[in-house]
Amino acid sequence: MPDNDDITPSDLAIFKDRLQAKLKELGMSQRELEDKIGCGRGLVSKLFKGRLKLTGKHLVEIYQASGIEGHDLVHGTRLEPLLSSVRVSATSQRVQDLAADNDRLRQEHAASEAVVKHRDQEVLQLRKAVDAETQGTKELERLLASTQHGLDNLDAERSVLERQLAEQRKQAARNLSSFAAAQTDWVTEKARRKKAETLLVQWRDEALGLRGQLAAANELCRRLQSQINNSTPSNPINPILTGLLGIGAGLLLGGGGDDDEYYDE
Repeated sequence: MPDNDDITPSDLAIFKDRLQAKLKELGMSQRELEDKIGCGRGLVSKLFKGRLKLTGKHLVEIYQASGIEGHDLVHGTRLEPLLSSVRVSATSQRVQDLAADNDRLRQEHAASEAVVKHRDQEVLQLRKAVDAETQGTKELERLLASTQHGLDNLDAERSVLERQLAEQRKQAARNLSSFAAAQTDWVTEKARRKKAETLLVQWRDEALGLRGQLAAANELCRRLQSQINNSTPSNPINPILTGLLGIGAGLLLGGGGDDDEYYDE
């Protein structure tokens, strides 16, 4: 394994350039690589700058996190001896894994034999259960036959109910049509009442106006009559006052005159 003194900045620069190029191909950032390795932030930067000694373990972690082969990163540099330690470590780990797998398979084989015996007992119980289910199935078939007969009767009753429902729907449609006609008549009558109310208000206002005019005319007649009574018979204005009094009486007797609006149904 190379010492830190043997590693030159040129070796680290080559390692840095190769790793950054591989990460760019994978679309992975330096920070994402550190997150996948599970180390603290800044590990890769420390390796690039030589502040942290690069070991075979680091190459293994980079490979496991990104799939980048260590050989592609350190080939042709003084870091290349790290690969031998990685290979030895990987071989040792492989032997340990194979031994563990062997022990696991033996345990699984022993457990499988116990499971087989247990399954045989379960099969016997299942056969008994199947026989019981067969008897139950025959009973269910008899119940199904009886149920089918009941369903046939229900279908006949449903047909009768559907005919009755259809007749009720027709009657409801007729009732709805009658209701719509009645509603239209009600709306028409409501409009007529509204018009009548408007006319009544108008006539009331006109009557109030005529009442005021009548009071004014009465006052005028009273004054004219008073002047006639107070004047001498030879006064030339008497015929004029008498004529005006006759005109005023005619107006009083004529009433509204031009009010010819009536309520139309």
